[in-house]
Amino acid sequence: MPSALNLASKEAAARKRHEKAAKAEQARRNLQGTGESDKKFWGDVPGAYERQFLGINILPGSVDAVLPSKRAVKNGYSDLSVQVKRARRRAVEPTNRLTSEPLEEAAASSAASSLVVAADELDEGAFLRRFLAFRQYVEMLLQYLPSKTARNKPWRLTVRRNQLCQDVVGHFSPAIKAADTKLKLFQRTEGTFVVHGSKEEGEDLGGLTVELYSCFFREVLLPDFGLFEGAGDDTSTSIGLLPSPTADLQSMNNIGRIMCRCVLDDQPLGRGFGRFVFEFLADAHEWRVFKDPQSALAVLSDFDPELSQRWAQLLVQPPAGLTLDFFDPGAADEEVPPESAAMERAVLAGCRHKLLTIREASLRALRDGFTKPSTCRSHAGRVLERRRRPLGP
Repeated sequence: MPSALNLASKEAAARKRHEKAAKAEQARRNLQGTGESDKKFWGDVPGAYERQFLGINILPGSVDAVLPSKRAVKNGYSDLSVQVKRARRRAVEPTNRLTSEPLEEAAASSAASSLVVAADELDEGAFLRRFLAFRQYVEMLLQYLPSKTARNKPWRLTVRRNQLCQDVVGHFSPAIKAADTKLKLFQRTEGTFVVHGSKEEGEDLGGLTVELYSCFFREVLLPDFGLFEGAGDDTSTSIGLLPSPTADLQSMNNIGRIMCRCVLDDQPLGRGFGRFVFEFLADAHEWRVFKDPQSALAVLSDFDPELSQRWAQLLVQPPAGLTLDFFDPGAADEEVPPESAAMERAVLAGCRHKLLTIREASLRALRDGFTKPSTCRSHAGRVLERRRRPLGP
């Protein structure tokens, strides 16, 4: 006959299993969502709003939906690529379109100049639910994956104020041992600033780290470093900058690591990055940006608003005499027929050339740095873009 102690142990174990299942079910409901607002939030990808968040199939009562596998905990963050590789690809998709009223032929040229880029109305409640669920998932990962050394030993970052950008990029260079690179990903940072060879007084309780990242993301976008560029020589015409085609690839890789670390630490990334950077980090550019010329022009307007407006006019009233190399210098000099379908293909090719083709190596280096240490690609895309905040003066 079982003793009272054994019965109490079994009851306690059953109670824990019940609580665990209840938490899993609640997490499933938070991640899955139902109703028209969630459908609008996820867009029109069949079943996306029902199936995926962080690349996990959410099943009723599935504890695996909210807890990492034993293998993931054992092998570390690298194994999580299986779970987060296809991470919440459609978290927020304000599909940008060029909108205009029906135009009469006589007024087409004047009305085309007034085309503006507009975003679809965003369901803020649905976005907030997904974003909070993601942050909860990240916090849970940070409880399981860091080693004891990463939890107890801080990562001390000493940077010179007059060389801040170079020093921060250097600190995030890949370590000789891969394990050390992963260790740095989870270590608490302690920033120290150096001015004229002397360390500034103060203990980093979080504020100095915030200042370090804030200053870095302001400086790294400056033309002097040659890592990011705007449209033309005057970057002030660009709302968002893109990686330069001639940028140093190792530096771009290191910047990707810095962005990954900021995602884990919930640090702001500033407001200077172009929208296409986040679309590419999320590996969503092909089906979200280049799906049609309107979406591509909306993203191009972030980088080169003047060119976007000019090409938008060509869609309204296609002229004769243009050739493909007018849009893409690498294409043949074949004439584009003055037809809507042909002009749309040409404009789409031009957007691809401006946004992707000429800078693909730099973009890939940035994405490799962002995804390989922690497979954080899931948070890029629209979620990462939507959480950008001003960094102050």
